[in-house]
Amino acid sequence: MVRHLLLKTGVAAPKYSRRKPAIERQPDEWTIKELARHLAMPEATLYVWVQHGRLRSRQVSVGGSTVKLLYADAATIAKLQEIRATPKPWRCLPRPITPNHPATES
Repeated sequence: MVRHLLLKTGVAAPKYSRRKPAIERQPDEWTIKELARHLAMPEATLYVWVQHGRLRSRQVSVGGSTVKLLYADAATIAKLQEIRATPKPWRCLPRPITPNHPATES
């Protein structure tokens, strides 16, 4: 238990670490976790926007599991930051997208 707490706080280093397989990405692609951290917003919000077709995404198989990659260029990120900065009562969600990105939609 003490070791777990030391690892969690970053005081101790893990005895071993797994090497994560590299993800084949196209330009301006982010994982949901990366984009959520970059925008300081909940991952669940991005998942919902993907499910409703408001953000482009594609799934990639990596090391026996699948990873969802989101397409977000500088303009998209600026728009998402603007949406997050707007108070909830006046917030307008992004419109569903039209497929013009080479990635397949999920």
